[in-house]
Amino acid sequence: MKKKIGVIVALSIMITGINYPTYSVVYAQEENQDILQSEENSAESDLQQENGEQTLNEEADIDADPIAEESQEQGALKENSWRYQDGELIRSAEDEISVISDVYAPNATKKGIDVSEHNRNIDWEKVKAAGIDYAIIRCGYGDNYYNQDDKQWLRNVSECERLGIPYGVYIYSYAQNTDMASSEAQHVLRLISGHKLSYPVYFDMEDNSTLGSDFGAIAQTFCSTIQNAGYAVGVYANLNWWNKYLTDIKFEQWHRWVAQYNIQCDYPGTYAMWQYSSKELVDGIDGSVDMNYLIGTPADHGAKELQSGVSYEAHVSDIGWQTFAQNGEIAGTTGQNKGIEALKMQLNDVDGGIEYRAHVRDIGWQDYVSNGQQAGTTGQAKPVEAVSIRLTGKANEQYDIYYRVHSSDFGWLGWAKNGEDAGTQGYAKKVEAIQVQLVEKGGEAPGETSNAFKMKETEVQYQAHVSDIGWQNIVTNGALAGTTGQNKGIEALKLQLSNARNGGVEYRAHVRDIGWQDYVSNGQQAGTTGQAKPIEAVSIRLTGKAEEQYDIYYRVHSSDFGWLDWAKNGEDAGTQGYAKKVEAIEICLVKKGDAAPGSTEKAFLKNN
Repeated sequence: MKKKIGVIVALSIMITGINYPTYSVVYAQEENQDILQSEENSAESDLQQENGEQTLNEEADIDADPIAEESQEQGALKENSWRYQDGELIRSAEDEISVISDVYAPNATKKGIDVSEHNRNIDWEKVKAAGIDYAIIRCGYGDNYYNQDDKQWLRNVSECERLGIPYGVYIYSYAQNTDMASSEAQHVLRLISGHKLSYPVYFDMEDNSTLGSDFGAIAQTFCSTIQNAGYAVGVYANLNWWNKYLTDIKFEQWHRWVAQYNIQCDYPGTYAMWQYSSKELVDGIDGSVDMNYLIGTPADHGAKELQSGVSYEAHVSDIGWQTFAQNGEIAGTTGQNKGIEALKMQLNDVDGGIEYRAHVRDIGWQDYVSNGQQAGTTGQAKPVEAVSIRLTGKANEQYDIYYRVHSSDFGWLGWAKNGEDAGTQGYAKKVEAIQVQLVEKGGEAPGETSNAFKMKETEVQYQAHVSDIGWQNIVTNGALAGTTGQNKGIEALKLQLSNARNGGVEYRAHVRDIGWQDYVSNGQQAGTTGQAKPIEAVSIRLTGKAEEQYDIYYRVHSSDFGWLDWAKNGEDAGTQGYAKKVEAIEICLVKKGDAAPGSTEKAFLKNN
């Protein structure tokens, strides 16, 4: 059908505080009939790709070679939507649409771009200098395969983080069912783990292959997975899709990103962003780029930008790195039985620094780290059980830092401050969530400060290697290790303290035919194995804060002599010069100055 082309230029409208770009809008006319080529009218071509009548486009192609056998089919997928035909931008239609001038967006507060690998190698320093407030970056497309990651994702996100450009992400969806939606959600979570999103994760619903699917169920699966991981989430679609297909009430839960290339957005409902053009030129980007306005305040739509104060990130089991929290917000989760495994913290626009450490299950207290470094572990399934945080430099002079944790089974504990411990020790209870807040020096605490830290009483744990038996199970606090009445000697020992705060235990053994060995400590072996050389005496002592808080008592059962009396704090227990093996041992901690567990008269017998 023959076509005529006419040009319409819209009136200029100025909005205070927003610099809107100047464009001309070009519309296509069919012979004898004017057709406004806004997205609303052109979107009827969603199901007519075979006729080449689409009018909208996005510079976000998919053409990646599969790298895994199971992803051959997915890797060969091509976009077919209101913007694509067989993975290619619809250039003929694009030529009929010029840049829109005098865009009317009275509630716009931020101007941003969305990009993918097809915007090629972006000079993000120039983009920032051009006045772009934020970016939405494509991380990938379809199911969770490496070959379906966006080729420029890592560079784009790294540059935005380096330059402090707030950003969110989107994934182009092929999901036709909830299983595919779940895989696409995992695709996103894999890629954004460890990164600092300020804006939501958007689910790009536009591919024609998905028409006829249960969009409500698909979006619910994707969006709930992302939300449960601690991220804001939204859905992207063009105006026609919003009006015709994405009408399930479920979509009321999430932020809407509406695409309509027009001088104004005609969507009647609430929306977070409006993609108003794909044709703007931005310094630092080779070719045209998609343009967007944020509608309302960033906080209204799940957008988050770094504020002055303290920010912190949590790595959560089964989730990975969440987006950052700040100034008293909750990082982590509650009610999901998921532990925080690692933390990163930093000060923003505050002179000075921040130091923090984590008490990690099976590891104990780690050393302090600072200013964005990682405390805790990842990939080891070892939850954090307690934290300690302190300020340095001018920040310490101006502020107190308060923090509290949500501990499994205990819930929210009280607020600690300035290097105090918060959480639990000795209970094997994981930290599930944390809040951190700066308060002007001497100011009021954010809440109750009692009961910020729960520590189980320190215990001594010990294990005996017995002749003809081998290593027995670990016992604690006064229990018998070894045997009696079986004529079997203890050949080696291991000791350690549980729940000790910066303290330890040292011990040595007098071994037949060897004599006194050197002291070992904290789970190391004293004695021998495989040599048939029994222990005849022991000496045990505490170190660090444990020594200040406790006395350690111990006694041995010696062959022919039976139970000897109690020794303590480095005294010898057992025999020397009698060739009598230690058959059993009991060890216990007693609070400093409290009574001994029994007689202390004859703990050690020596034959000169």
